[in-house]
Amino acid sequence: MILINYLLTWLKEKIILNKLISFITFFFYNILKMFNSKGIDQKTYNDNNYFLNEYSKFPSSLNIFSKNIINPNYDLMIIIPTYNNAHFIKKCLMSIFNQKTKYTYSVHVIDDGSTDNTIEIIKEFQSCNQNLFLYSQSNSGAACARNKALKKIDGKHICFIDSDDVIYQGFIEVMLNIAFNKNSDLVECNYLYSKNIDTYQNENKYEAINVRKVDAVSDCKGFPWMKIYNSSLFKNLCFPENVLYEDTMISIILFYYVKNAIKIDNVLYGYRDNSDGITYRSRNMNKSAQSFLLTNYLWNEKSNLNLDTNFSIYQFFEQLIMDMGRVRKLPQKIKRLIFCQMCFVYMQYYHSSSVNFNKKYKYLAYSLKNNNFLLFYFLSYVWNRI
Repeated sequence: MILINYLLTWLKEKIILNKLISFITFFFYNILKMFNSKGIDQKTYNDNNYFLNEYSKFPSSLNIFSKNIINPNYDLMIIIPTYNNAHFIKKCLMSIFNQKTKYTYSVHVIDDGSTDNTIEIIKEFQSCNQNLFLYSQSNSGAACARNKALKKIDGKHICFIDSDDVIYQGFIEVMLNIAFNKNSDLVECNYLYSKNIDTYQNENKYEAINVRKVDAVSDCKGFPWMKIYNSSLFKNLCFPENVLYEDTMISIILFYYVKNAIKIDNVLYGYRDNSDGITYRSRNMNKSAQSFLLTNYLWNEKSNLNLDTNFSIYQFFEQLIMDMGRVRKLPQKIKRLIFCQMCFVYMQYYHSSSVNFNKKYKYLAYSLKNNNFLLFYFLSYVWNRI
């Protein structure tokens, strides 16, 4: 009874919070509507693109195709890129090797030129775990590290774990149970985002909660972690190198090859709020503008990437919200320029869309159609925090 009362109170608070957010959004929407402005033309769009490419050092070309060998000796292949992460790599590996499961798995750690004692810690685990494989390379980035392991895939399924994160008890067992029993090529769990992910107690360790089939394009998160993929999805794909947020880009592309995606509500992944991680460090970098440039690349190259059919407007909106969150610490002039590019892309591809939007997307569509930076910036700021 106490649990039920607590649940009802929580739901009531959640509903009140959502209503409050809806009211505030509606209030500011009507105020900020007065700040509409004129959009840009094709020449300005091209000039802005050139400037942003130079400003963020965006690569002149991106490669996402590769011929990878699949020879599955294990049920699951776990891929972990790491760089100077001695402080957290032990917790990450312990969370994996403490898993209780009937399934077999291999762990591939790719050290990206660490200068601390990360490699020594990995070798300690390697001495008592024959299914742990260590690779070393000069500092080339997480994408290059992941691609190194993908060249020879030894699992029926693949998952990616960041070296400062952890997985909770049941991650392998529950996720693979669903993958095999439901013949799913993508399974996504829930996750905990916190500075202290190590003390979380997973109550539902081996029983899947709210198992449901979803549309990967519109319902799955654009991150490679917290998922298990059928390894066949990576037969001809790799992560684009020398660019930030490459994992979001490849996730979006992968979603269009997924035929059977399953989501569960179990919290099985711990994503560490790490101030030393690339997510934090990139926010003050010119390179953070690459987030939008990747979105721009996807939409301009969608037919060449075989993504021209059913390329979801909802995915487009969610990606733009994420892009604006990533560049929010850049100078105001750069943020406004990026927003003008967003508006142009929207008018090119989605302005004539007949989709009936909910309020959230209706407000976004209005801000993009009318080149209203203040409204879009306000909306993205709110929705990046709820």
